[in-house]
Amino acid sequence: MFSPRAASDWFGSSESGSSRPSTASSYRTAKSASTVSAATQPQQPPPHRAAPAVPSAVDVLPALLADLNNQTTPAAVGESAMHLCLLLDSAVGDEAAALGAALLASGSTGLARIVALLDDPSREASVHQSCLLLAANLAAPDIDPEGRIAQELKRLGALQRMITHVTSSSSVLTVAYALGAIRNNANTADEVGLLSSSGTLAIIQALANGDRAEEDPEGRLRQFAAGCLVNARQIMASAGSSSAAPQVEW
Repeated sequence: MFSPRAASDWFGSSESGSSRPSTASSYRTAKSASTVSAATQPQQPPPHRAAPAVPSAVDVLPALLADLNNQTTPAAVGESAMHLCLLLDSAVGDEAAALGAALLASGSTGLARIVALLDDPSREASVHQSCLLLAANLAAPDIDPEGRIAQELKRLGALQRMITHVTSSSSVLTVAYALGAIRNNANTADEVGLLSSSGTLAIIQALANGDRAEEDPEGRLRQFAAGCLVNARQIMASAGSSSAAPQVEW
């Protein structure tokens, strides 16, 4: 767009007295002059517009927990569990710790709901898998720096529900997620003793030695089972010969 001054050059000059260019030559000259005039006008910077605020992980948590507790739409529960997994996976630093604290404070709609869904027989395997992954990641140091989430998961009986999948699930993927959750949550001698007395430790040893390998060509069961065994042995080695330490059959 031309400025008023440039527009006046378009329609005539003081020499011709015309209200418009008198010849094609003067038309081109006037147009060229007006274009230069417009181009040399100082450009105004665009108005500043603040970028829309990006909600934090803690901001979106209430909506996800509302869906996780949806009693009328089963699909909403599965989608919410999956999105919670993604939220935990992407959170880092202070945001990760804040997300963990918010979940810890959420009461029956948060951690308790996740634990209840771990082996809910009315839910699809994908919901169990998402909640097993949540239970594994919630015990990570960046999410739970003070170990309070891990203690609450223990109080809610999460480990026993994880064990159920290892001992009875036909899904390789579910067992693999359960092994990962056990690896992060069974961290005392008594919990290793529970793995032993329930027969879970023997199953884990068999998986580490290649049991069900034909069902798992990628070797996830063997890898995760081996990780559980390393963790269990380190825990029992730390317990030493204490009379309070449970007897574990390897």
